[in-house]
Amino acid sequence: MKKCLISMFAAAVTLIGADFWDTKPFTSWNEKEVNKIMGDSPWSKTTTTVVDMNKMREIMAKAGPQGGDMPSGGPPGGAGKGGRGGGGGGGMPPMLELMVRWQSSLTVRQAMVRGQFGDEAGTSTQAAEFLSRPQRFYVIAVTRLPMRYFRGVNPQEFQKVLSDTATLNVKGLETMKPAEVQFQSNEQSLTVFFAFPREEAITLEHKEVEFIAPVGPLTVKRKFKLADMMRDGKLDI
Repeated sequence: MKKCLISMFAAAVTLIGADFWDTKPFTSWNEKEVNKIMGDSPWSKTTTTVVDMNKMREIMAKAGPQGGDMPSGGPPGGAGKGGRGGGGGGGMPPMLELMVRWQSSLTVRQAMVRGQFGDEAGTSTQAAEFLSRPQRFYVIAVTRLPMRYFRGVNPQEFQKVLSDTATLNVKGLETMKPAEVQFQSNEQSLTVFFAFPREEAITLEHKEVEFIAPVGPLTVKRKFKLADMMRDGKLDI
């Protein structure tokens, strides 16, 4: 009896300390919980960067100004949403808070489905198809990029620039380069999706992953701790 009570107490303590994504099915997540996953979770991290105005002029010239508008499509393997932009004024270079999100994570895709389909997230055939779709890439999304810095840029040339410069760095593995780069934009903001091949398997033993990408006048850097990205005993990336 005593052992039974101790086991029940230990289980209760574990449950209290667990995150909601480990204790609740995604179909029960509320709006606040969906926003938590998409905006402040092991899979979604903010990062602050300074706008390099000289670099902006150089890269925009290389990317081909007057080349046309950014496409409004989504990421490899599914749709996504952009974020808010930011900026600054005066004599100091603007500082921006960007969002870097591990878009291929099942947790993130479940949050997207819950946010889009609401109470029908568990019964929608479209949602089920999206969640069951094989993930051929590790997809990293950078959101909240102000569109004003990218108007008139040639999308194809800009894709090439980003493909050549972005990296996913894992200690013990070869530096990963994106196989695809895609954009999603509206009048205010741009989201860039970087798709890295899964040929090199990232495991829990690697401990940490760092994403680095010069995006126009911005240098985006963010580290992810793999131990925090576990669900049901599996690495969710």
